[in-house]
Amino acid sequence: MQNKEILISSNEKEFLKAALKEEKRLDGRKLTDLRNLKITFGTTYGHAEVQLGQTRIVAVVSCEVITPFPDRPTEGHLFFNTELSPMASPNFDISSKNSDQAVEITRMLERILRESRAVDTEALCIVAEDKVWSIRCDIHVIDHGGNLLDCASIAAICALHHFRRPEVTIDGDTVTIHSIKEKEPVPLSIHHTPICVTFGLFEQINRIVVDPTVKEEVVMDGKITFAVNEFSELCAIQKIGGVASGLDIILNCTQISALKAAEIVAIIKTELQKIQQPLAFAQSVIRKTNIKQNLGSSTTTQLSIDTVEKKQTEDEPLITTNINNLLNPKSKKIDNKRIKSEMNNNNHNNNTQIPTSKPAKRVK
Repeated sequence: MQNKEILISSNEKEFLKAALKEEKRLDGRKLTDLRNLKITFGTTYGHAEVQLGQTRIVAVVSCEVITPFPDRPTEGHLFFNTELSPMASPNFDISSKNSDQAVEITRMLERILRESRAVDTEALCIVAEDKVWSIRCDIHVIDHGGNLLDCASIAAICALHHFRRPEVTIDGDTVTIHSIKEKEPVPLSIHHTPICVTFGLFEQINRIVVDPTVKEEVVMDGKITFAVNEFSELCAIQKIGGVASGLDIILNCTQISALKAAEIVAIIKTELQKIQQPLAFAQSVIRKTNIKQNLGSSTTTQLSIDTVEKKQTEDEPLITTNINNLLNPKSKKIDNKRIKSEMNNNNHNNNTQIPTSKPAKRVK
């Protein structure tokens, strides 16, 4: 089902075209500038929120164990689903889930992430022909400010990088899926990071703009999208309808998209490092705690030995104090009789033997 068209007045259209003809845009950007990009990761694995200007999209990645396809017994599954909520824009209705725009976003994500082998689906195999991982990425549009495809591609790749699947161990025919508390989860195997860069084409004024807004999308005569990774490799091109584009326009847009994709990938890596550093620190603390817990018995033994040694050290001054009390205060000499009687009393109470100078008799 087609979404409702966004209506703007004729004066707004003429003003927007006149500004673009002078290489000016309504939000103050240049023709080849991207809007401000903000990436936020959730507290759970596989949750990412991306805001590109006024466009905001949330991507959530989940997984489950399923049976593989018969023609691909050693490959896992990677699915994408796009939902256009009426909350994002009044132009979306309840049935916009199956709209042309939602289908366009879903198919483009499948092309750039699954068909380009960005995500290694063979690494999702658990037992060939029996069990594989199925990875599902849900795209939720929160605010529609234009250029949903680019924002959706960034959100999807961020969520896939952030996602961790449970660890699996195989013992014979038994497959055990461990929780996060038992074993550290495993990240997905991602070979490269393709990013979509969309250009708006204005034929009448002979202008091309990067990352068009919602109003620019209404006025433009056509659009073309390039998917480029961090290695400047072209993964896909999409152009649905609109005006014809010459070879010089295609080559120029390809070079610009490679530069913009490199900038976006650098931002993604920076944001991922910010959350991975405290996560690695927390994991190291947990490992040290587990090691201490495993060595709890030996630590207790060491503490008991130290306690005995400390007790023995503390007992020595007590004996010295008792001997000092036996001094004759007048002559400051030791009273041998009182010392012997005190030692005999201590031996009797403690049931210990004190060696004497005479050798012990042997019992036949």
